[in-house]
Amino acid sequence: MRRPDLSRIPSILLTLACASLIAYAAPAPARAAQGALSKGCPEFKGKPTGYMIGSSTMGSVLGPMLKGMIKRRWKVESRHWGKASSGLARPDFHDWPRKAKGLMTRYKPDFVIVSLGTNDNQALRVGKKWLRPKHKKRWEKLYAERVRKMLRNL
Repeated sequence: MRRPDLSRIPSILLTLACASLIAYAAPAPARAAQGALSKGCPEFKGKPTGYMIGSSTMGSVLGPMLKGMIKRRWKVESRHWGKASSGLARPDFHDWPRKAKGLMTRYKPDFVIVSLGTNDNQALRVGKKWLRPKHKKRWEKLYAERVRKMLRNL
């Protein structure tokens, strides 16, 4: 029996975890109308705004689709931005934590949706060396640090 490919789990979990912020950030009447639990959900003064960031899918297909859905369903304005072929594995190509921090400072959104990780099953640069995914425990530890940095900057 072939072992399942678990290499995409970090991207899937990050996408699902961040996508759940849509329901969390929806205004109270919209949450009630959707039957969501209101306990622990924030109340907003005025209309909440959102920002969606990620790799090429967020810039081309997913971002516009979510933007339209959020506007139709909850009357919430949002922006989206994507960088093709990017992720957390190669900050030398695109530094997502730095970019996210700048976007959050500039736009101050009430919620964020992130879709990253589909390009990240590759070697991570550590100083002047490369850490390949086959070094599973070390690779996952370093990648998790990058995810935490990204989340802190959001």
